Amino acid sequence: MKSVSAAARPLQLAVSRRARPSLVGKSSFRAAAAAEETPRRRFIATQTSQPQGHQQHPDPPPAIGFAPLPNRSLIAIAGVDAPKFLQGLVTASIYKQPAARPDEPRDEGFYTAFLTAQGRVLHDVFIHPNPQFHGLSDAVKSKGLAPNHSFLVEVSRSQVDALFALIRRYKLRSSFVHRKVELDEASVYSYWNEPFSTEDKGSGMPDDLSRNAAEAYITHDSRAPDLGWRVITSGKSELQVDAEQCPRKTYTVRRFLRGVAEGPGEIIPDKTLPLDANIDLMGGVDFRKGCYVGQELTIRTKHRGVVRKRILPCVVYGDGESRPEELEYKPTAPGRLGAESVPSKTDIAPVSTTKKRSTGHWINGIGNIGLAMCRLQPMTDIELPGESAESPSPYDPSNEFILKWETEGGQQLKIQPFVPDWIREKIAQSAHSRPAQST
Repeated sequence: MKSVSAAARPLQLAVSRRARPSLVGKSSFRAAAAAEETPRRRFIATQTSQPQGHQQHPDPPPAIGFAPLPNRSLIAIAGVDAPKFLQGLVTASIYKQPAARPDEPRDEGFYTAFLTAQGRVLHDVFIHPNPQFHGLSDAVKSKGLAPNHSFLVEVSRSQVDALFALIRRYKLRSSFVHRKVELDEASVYSYWNEPFSTEDKGSGMPDDLSRNAAEAYITHDSRAPDLGWRVITSGKSELQVDAEQCPRKTYTVRRFLRGVAEGPGEIIPDKTLPLDANIDLMGGVDFRKGCYVGQELTIRTKHRGVVRKRILPCVVYGDGESRPEELEYKPTAPGRLGAESVPSKTDIAPVSTTKKRSTGHWINGIGNIGLAMCRLQPMTDIELPGESAESPSPYDPSNEFILKWETEGGQQLKIQPFVPDWIREKIAQSAHSRPAQST
């Protein structure tokens, strides 16, 4: 495998470009058969010196790189009823929109979610249609099923058993087979190439990535600009690209800089609403589709047009530090209080106020950045429908916010939220659209 060193200079990442549609490379995925079972600002990654031999956090992400994602698992589903079954459970549409036939499944991977009956997120997932997964090919052929009746559902490894049980519970008499893909059967990677994305190559992919298309399943990660591609390789095969291999935490830094939450540690199961987690902005909700589990609250929220809180990227800083002007990742120096020290669900509140109401809560962080669930009205300049400057908690650009938690030594951290351009644009588009529901 060839390796390209990370650039020494600061890495500037544009946020105003729109995410391109996802794509899928043709693949022959091989595995053994098995039985069923804030202000508008750019963000920057900047190198911060650390003592040699002491690496608390990953370096700033290189412009071109890839990271293994061993925390992700796969469930294979195949059968004549598989598309219809998934259509009734997930927030996005399994079918092409528009399509030559109304029942024609999509042939590109996409992001979506499973909800509770009350409209809360259970699992955020990627669905990879038509993987030509060898472990299910015999079953597909023996039943005379078309390849587009097979799917791989990618989910957090900690949730794979729960999702598998949910599929089994809802299956009833539906005609399909499903099983958990074993850890030694497949590997999941994130690959990114920001120079390629900047040049806007449309629906293509970099040459070094395309060389893997014959032996890997490739889909564009269109949740946010420049997130790159999702790649599934057979067995424990490594991704063969001209790029630097990075730790999974580097991928986490890239997500945080774009405001993308992932998995149960960040999108709390049975608690978080899909619109609060930006799943709608990331293309994971189709408001035109018909009935699915949890649809009622989701579509009602869309029609009402008011989402008062959303997950946003944030920078944490010390009490004696100046307020950050840019969303900038800096690996925290040893001994310094960092974002990962803050407990999840820590409340956020204005520094100077007599009001006791929380304006949000902390989710997860690394270095000096992280994600928080933020109330848009007091914490950002996003204008909500029906709200005004006379609202109980208007936005004030001079306000600072603090995490209501401190160490035994009395240290505290302040927090500055940011609204990436892509989130700002998607919120504006959403405010001017109302869904025309279809079946």
